[in-house]
Amino acid sequence: MPSKAPLELAALAASFITLALGGSAHAALDPLCGTTITTNTTLTGDVDCIGFTGNAITIGANNVTFDGAGFKLVAPDAAIAVRVIGRTGTTIKNLDVSGWCLGYGIYIQNGSNNTVDTVIADGRQYGFYFDTTSGITARNLSSDSASASAMFLSSVTLPVTLDHLSLTNATYGL
Repeated sequence: MPSKAPLELAALAASFITLALGGSAHAALDPLCGTTITTNTTLTGDVDCIGFTGNAITIGANNVTFDGAGFKLVAPDAAIAVRVIGRTGTTIKNLDVSGWCLGYGIYIQNGSNNTVDTVIADGRQYGFYFDTTSGITARNLSSDSASASAMFLSSVTLPVTLDHLSLTNATYGL
């Protein structure tokens, strides 16, 4: 019976060459990583952005819904998992952006009437970050073990709805 050792050595050598040339032994990034979505988008599976260091997803239009459909946006190296700046009427829902890393889970700034519903953001520096925003609805959110703040609100004006939040084991909860 032939030995498997030559095949195993060949696979190990290929991995070493890939890494030595600056590549990654990890699978390719999902095409959604680093994109700006401008229409309603629903995930059909987990999105793998491991190794991506920018903003994993940016919502770049008003009145857009990003529905995770219960899947994960795996972006532990991303500066921000989902970014919304200067937008009105966006919804982020049914998503897990847990990362066990630095960076933000959900980041909303300079917007109005945005909703985040049924999102998990465990192990990020900031689970949920809302800044200079008017009218935010945050419900059914969970952030465990944030290294800075599970939920950060700064210069947020009414109306604000906070409902069913689980913000645990963070330096600052809310």
